Amino acid sequence: MRILKDNLTKTMKPYIKFKDGRWCMKPTKVDEAIDAIINTYEGEGCVGIITDDFGQVFFVIYAADMNRLRKVQEYYIGVTIPHSKVDTGKKNIKEKEVVDMSDVNKPIKGDNFVILKNIGQISAPEKGWKKELNLVQWHGKEAKYDIRDWAPDYSRCGKGGTFSEEELKSLYTILKELFESEDVNNSDDVIEKCALEDLYKKWDEISIHAPEAIKSYLKNSRVDSLPGDRAIVSLKKGYYDQLAKEENRKILTAFISNIVDKPVHVELVESSLL
Repeated sequence: MRILKDNLTKTMKPYIKFKDGRWCMKPTKVDEAIDAIINTYEGEGCVGIITDDFGQVFFVIYAADMNRLRKVQEYYIGVTIPHSKVDTGKKNIKEKEVVDMSDVNKPIKGDNFVILKNIGQISAPEKGWKKELNLVQWHGKEAKYDIRDWAPDYSRCGKGGTFSEEELKSLYTILKELFESEDVNNSDDVIEKCALEDLYKKWDEISIHAPEAIKSYLKNSRVDSLPGDRAIVSLKKGYYDQLAKEENRKILTAFISNIVDKPVHVELVESSLL
């Protein structure tokens, strides 16, 4: 398929207007026009946004002809920053062949894929390639969540994996349980689950496996359970102020809740008997 001026005019008709002796395009129509060119001519046409010496900006359409780019048509967009601050020339053509990759809200189109949404970057390996989580439509099929390495301009990608929404939710649950378990237990030992009313019977044994941040405060402590979902932790005099700090209280509450396998309200008291 070659880009000819007659069928090109038909493609561009919704986005251009003849004014003051030349074809013009509103800046707000640029993205739509680029999508129209890519969808209609695929790899046989590309777009360059060119600024001349006077700061005038043009939407230029090129056709691939015998391994070179041949200018077919241009449309006036407007005036931009002074020429002294603008780099002109054909290098701008390749940069705009696929529009502004940094705009995560705009689909990124390739030969056999469309990145509908950039969700987040996982890592940035060497040579500029980056591992990302994206919502991708491959070969026109149903969009799926996709994890893989991409070249900086998204022209190439590495091997990766795709996930449906349900599969991604399952992965999230697995990872959440994995890391929350490590944070709470902070130990290779497995703490046996027990009922709230039996917690005080095993307190000395269980407190040994407490996270390091609160372990020292629990060595000289006692726990009692009350009707409902409350546990009273009696602390040795002088230990109360440290464990009562908001961060430590949260760790203690999560620790006890993990043992009894349900949310628990923890109350702290200072005891002179310990």
